[in-house]
Amino acid sequence: MDAVSISGHRMPPGGTMDILFSFDTTGSMSYILDEVKGRLSDMIQRLQSDIPGIRLGVIAHGDYCDEQEFYLEKHIEFTQNVVDLCNFVGDIDGTGGGDEDECYELILRKAHQEFTWAPVSNKVLVMIGDANPHPPDYKLNVDNIDWREELAVIAKMGIKIYAVQALNNDGAVEFYNSMAEVTGGHYLRLENFSNICDFIMAICYRERDDGLFLNYEAEVAARQGTSGFHKDLNNMFATLRREDSKQSNISSTSKPDQVPPVSAKPIGRRGSYSSDSGAASSGCSSAEPSGTVHRYGSFSSISSASSPSPHIPAVVTPLSVTPASSFSNTKPATGNSHRPNSPKQRGIYGRTSNKKRNTIPREKVPETKFKLRNLKWSSWKLAYSPEKPDDSRNWRKMRLLNGYKRKSLFSSSKRQKMYEVSVQTHPRGKLHVMYQTVMSSNLDSLNWCRRLFGGSYMRYRIHQRQIKRVIQQSCRVFVRRADFKKIPTITYSYAWSRSITGKQTPERTVVKNNKTLSGMDYTLY
Repeated sequence: MDAVSISGHRMPPGGTMDILFSFDTTGSMSYILDEVKGRLSDMIQRLQSDIPGIRLGVIAHGDYCDEQEFYLEKHIEFTQNVVDLCNFVGDIDGTGGGDEDECYELILRKAHQEFTWAPVSNKVLVMIGDANPHPPDYKLNVDNIDWREELAVIAKMGIKIYAVQALNNDGAVEFYNSMAEVTGGHYLRLENFSNICDFIMAICYRERDDGLFLNYEAEVAARQGTSGFHKDLNNMFATLRREDSKQSNISSTSKPDQVPPVSAKPIGRRGSYSSDSGAASSGCSSAEPSGTVHRYGSFSSISSASSPSPHIPAVVTPLSVTPASSFSNTKPATGNSHRPNSPKQRGIYGRTSNKKRNTIPREKVPETKFKLRNLKWSSWKLAYSPEKPDDSRNWRKMRLLNGYKRKSLFSSSKRQKMYEVSVQTHPRGKLHVMYQTVMSSNLDSLNWCRRLFGGSYMRYRIHQRQIKRVIQQSCRVFVRRADFKKIPTITYSYAWSRSITGKQTPERTVVKNNKTLSGMDYTLY
């Protein structure tokens, strides 16, 4: 294969390669960076071994409204220091995000202004997001940044953008398309976050050498085995290897070629829960909606979209979809076992007996291991604050306490939704999930807390006591919600959702950063 048949412009032998990764950390997008954390050290060391001269930079960002409660952006300059990169990424937490659009226009500006790109290098920006940028007249965009102007500067500097659009926001396609088209880069779609590490490795190898890229594709194919590629990986590899087409829809049903075993650890994780299909998938789901992947630039042609190069292992056999119950830690009901009919009876939020289920404390589960992370979660929304927020008209002072409660939490919805409540011990700190419930009630009025913490009057009062105790310790309380089509059979133990009888029984003890979030003596007042 010709040396320029895939990437066109290669860095000179022995030259440098600068790759900047931009991660959106708002809402559920923060899980993408969580996927990378556990593999980052191995990934960097392998890339440095295979690509001498590679320098990596990372920028993580929330949105303008996150600057006070979390952070607006954090970044680390291009470096080859593995420890510095791992420490930086390891310390990044998720942010809230306040509206649908995110501050991508600011990140594009920072990418060309605050990073020292080598004069003679292969320059790549991997932009990972799921929404649109803010327009120049957005009230918090005080510098009136226009993403199109920033994109023109990036293109003039010779920086190629790999625009990775997560999830299925069709309204944002134009933005990601434009970034790829203007800079001669690539537009990729990512639906399963567990594939992000393979995306990163493949992009780096593709920018360096055809052989490295094709060998890595063969390695991933061997790792997937007879199950074949997940759709994300299938389309990504097809797009990065094909040069004539702006659209990649591979439909081959042949199995991957046999490849010698490789020593690398599997990077992608299996068994994520899909809210679209309502089922679990062992790496790939035939129920996922079809999508398109685009590529831009000048390349040599390939005659057929469905005929991969003979140098590349053939792709993908559709996988069967396993039922959602495969995530349960318990055996399926048999014989005359009673099948619960309501979400509460099924114990999805820890109200069933621990003798019958192997429950996992939710606050101990990292986001990368959370089985419901691929639901379409909203951003975390600040619900209770120990100090008076800036938008004070939307808040009400709590009775007998120096704390504030949001007047309205979420807009009304008739659909049943799953809610999670978390506690933040210090500004910009990690969110510790403590409570979950499923309901269809509206949380758009002042008494939203009565609906969120439903049940008996005693249960409600105990929850209110819990809220006040964490506020007294200068903690913040956040809430998020997600739509779902099927009640999952996954069982977690939420510290604030333990079964509460008429007795004054403390809940499960949870202490984080020397602050007691649960387990105190809750006498009624």
